Amino acid sequence: MGILFLILKIIGIVLLGLLALFFLALFIILFVPFRYRIHASYYDTADIHASVSWLLHAISVQFRFSDQERKCQIKVLGLCIMDLFHPKPRKEKKRKKKSDTVIKEKKQIKQTIQTSETGADIGKQNDNNSSVEKNEKIEKEKAVESGTNDSIETAKQDDNPTSSEDDTPKESGLFEKISMFFTKIKETVLSLQRKIRAIREKQIDLQEQGRKWMTVLKRDRTKTALGKCKDILIKLLKTILPRKWSAYFHFGMDDPASTAQILGYYWMFIGVLANHVTCLPDFENKVFEGELKAKGHIRMITFVSIGLKVLFDPDLIYLRKIKAEVDSL
Repeated sequence: MGILFLILKIIGIVLLGLLALFFLALFIILFVPFRYRIHASYYDTADIHASVSWLLHAISVQFRFSDQERKCQIKVLGLCIMDLFHPKPRKEKKRKKKSDTVIKEKKQIKQTIQTSETGADIGKQNDNNSSVEKNEKIEKEKAVESGTNDSIETAKQDDNPTSSEDDTPKESGLFEKISMFFTKIKETVLSLQRKIRAIREKQIDLQEQGRKWMTVLKRDRTKTALGKCKDILIKLLKTILPRKWSAYFHFGMDDPASTAQILGYYWMFIGVLANHVTCLPDFENKVFEGELKAKGHIRMITFVSIGLKVLFDPDLIYLRKIKAEVDSL
């Protein structure tokens, strides 16, 4: 019994250790943030550098795009395991070298097969030529016989010239044209009436759908659901957007008035952009250059909490099924 209890104790300790490792890994994935940095600049040429790292750079992705360098590397513990712009060349399999004797034997076999095939082709061509000559003779005899028959038929037609005349009067053709013209006019008028009727029916359906949507949107529950959806979007944007960012722009247009107009738009939002954006206008030269720096972090726990709220919140479930509420009216 003591040995059995000892085995069960060891199994329990192992299971608890595995469970603790599982929860530790889950905690690390949910709460350790993914950090990102972006640095983009344009001084005659564009230069973009971005990086994403996780768990003290244990896993990182580095992206660089410029005239001098292009790379997108995925690193694990500082070792590059993949470069999307410069993939590793595949190793070609070594082919076994065939001996010269085997190659010579194959060449001899191919030559014998080709000679036999050429002899057979020559015999077939001779047979075909003889059959073609016979067919030409038969066709000439048939042509002579058909020529005599045609001459007899033409002679009979000359004896009876009244049989080829057209007996239909011209007045009947004119009457048919007039009737076809009026039928086409009638069909066009009927098609226009059908199209106008279909447009009117669509307009009535759209008015009815708009009335139903307005009645559903005016409900208190719909308003609360839309408010929750708005809060979720704001929370998601706060999670994704950078915590720190700054920009610098040096610009100038052909017309100094256009430069002053752009600068006026900047001063309209100076209360929001004062600590982040710096603009330096140039009223004499046409120029555009600048740079942008941004960094932030994203935690997976935020996305998990938003996903659970979207899946299980009754008001958001009601918002997903709002189309059925409209159709039920």
